[in-house]
Amino acid sequence: METKEKITTFETIHLSFRYIFDDFKKTLQYSFFPVLTITLLFNFLYFLNIKSVATNFTLIIILSLISLVITSAAQRIHLDILKGIKLNHSLISIFEIRNLKYFFLIILLTFFFIFPILVKIYLDTNSINNFFGFDNKFLIFFLIITGFVIFKFFDVLPRLSLTSIISFKLNNYSGKIFLIFLLITIIFSIPTFLIFNIQLYFITNHSDVFRILKPLFDFISFYISYLNYLVFFAGLSYLYKNYN
Repeated sequence: METKEKITTFETIHLSFRYIFDDFKKTLQYSFFPVLTITLLFNFLYFLNIKSVATNFTLIIILSLISLVITSAAQRIHLDILKGIKLNHSLISIFEIRNLKYFFLIILLTFFFIFPILVKIYLDTNSINNFFGFDNKFLIFFLIITGFVIFKFFDVLPRLSLTSIISFKLNNYSGKIFLIFLLITIIFSIPTFLIFNIQLYFITNHSDVFRILKPLFDFISFYISYLNYLVFFAGLSYLYKNYN
């Protein structure tokens, strides 16, 4: 049992990046079609918005489909790292019951995390400046508390992939989960920032060219974000494997 507690945050990040990038050709093979699907869905939503026919329902449906594609990839990674089960990524798999459960959990955890922001939006909308005697802007600091709580339950995700059962248990490595999430996001923010500035250059100086290249930029941006998710879910898998 002692060896299960030796993995460090940086070792976890190293293993996660190695898992995704050691055989990058294979990673591209598995991720190209999902990212292409996400890009097409996003641009379809963008097109509907330009034509002023997009509704809140349309937004929810398309964002849900994009999230289901990502959660399906997360489960493939969990099963590969934890049980050595190789799964192909297909659009059909995103509608499997286990993936729908995974999607539900992501929504639930995200809702709990951003709950202070939702409360602040409600208070601002109704011109309520105080919350139990405090300025409502301090509600943002409650994100630290809600974030700490959800990371304590975050291994419900790999456990669901293994058992198909939603089982909430407190873990003792929530700090490491938070750190790998933060550090991996910071690392991937560098290429994201680079792509953003290239797009900004084209928008400012070559707007006609940008309209043609926009789908390509979207594809690259989504690819970076997608790889970000893959590395994080790999890290979560390695932590879960080490502590359970």
